[in-house]
Amino acid sequence: MSGVLSIALCFSTEIPTASAEEPDPKPSPGEAVKAADSDGDGISDRPDLVSAGVTARVLNVAVEDLSQRNESVRVLVNPDGTLEQESFAAPMWVKNADGKWVDVDYTLKADEKGRLRPASSPSSVLIGAGGAKEFARLKLPDGGWTIWSWTKALPTPKVEGASATYAVGDGVDLVVTATALGVSTRIRINTAEAVAPSFTVHVRNKGVRLRKTREGQLFFEDGKGRTGQSSSLTAWDGRRDVFGDPTNVVALDPKLDEVATEQDQADHDVTLTTPSALVSDPAVVFPIVLDPDVTPLSAMQDTGCVPE
Repeated sequence: MSGVLSIALCFSTEIPTASAEEPDPKPSPGEAVKAADSDGDGISDRPDLVSAGVTARVLNVAVEDLSQRNESVRVLVNPDGTLEQESFAAPMWVKNADGKWVDVDYTLKADEKGRLRPASSPSSVLIGAGGAKEFARLKLPDGGWTIWSWTKALPTPKVEGASATYAVGDGVDLVVTATALGVSTRIRINTAEAVAPSFTVHVRNKGVRLRKTREGQLFFEDGKGRTGQSSSLTAWDGRRDVFGDPTNVVALDPKLDEVATEQDQADHDVTLTTPSALVSDPAVVFPIVLDPDVTPLSAMQDTGCVPE
């Protein structure tokens, strides 16, 4: 190719002159570092340990070895050849449809059927867009599903970030939030006039069995063991400490009733009693919040198809 280029220049009728403004063909160090950042997170990366080590020495910066990345850990190779591991308590990245790592983003987006999904999440979560009773479904490890519904059709929710808020009654909201490990469901009683003795949600489980522990937690189990769980169910009011955490937290004892079964599917009603310890407290500060969260035990979730 160089010989052909030389002949063309020899027969040209114009003799190029040097220009003081001719750009430097060599990229700047900053441009080289940016060019080596395949996922746009500000850190250079390479697909394996060997190439990451070479690039780190050439650019004199830490370079990530993408072959060791998972949802909460990444490994950097320093210019001197040493390794540095960064670990996080919650998932930070998830693979997209193209198999590339992207930052987690729990912002709810409507899918092609109008249902709400987190933009990029390690869990398979669907949140209802109103018009039906269902407000959340979550895929559990080994293929099971848990599907949560209100007792009547829900209105269109107000969507802000990762949360959908449904006005389910006068002064009562159902707040459903996509989280790092699953879905948070909170029943928020905003005024004293809105207090009801109890609230019931319907839970349908496919491929897993639901049971309540003595501590009031809900466990989801298949033939191999536990695949998901709720947090310890609690309630609190608006009183906070200097750090913004609730100061008056009351444990809830949910009532679990099996109402139907069919093959690998079982339906339950979960009834949460509004705690009198908060309602009757003269110092209570509304809102009162009832908090049944649901979390898969495994942080590694795929994005398989959601059953109808």
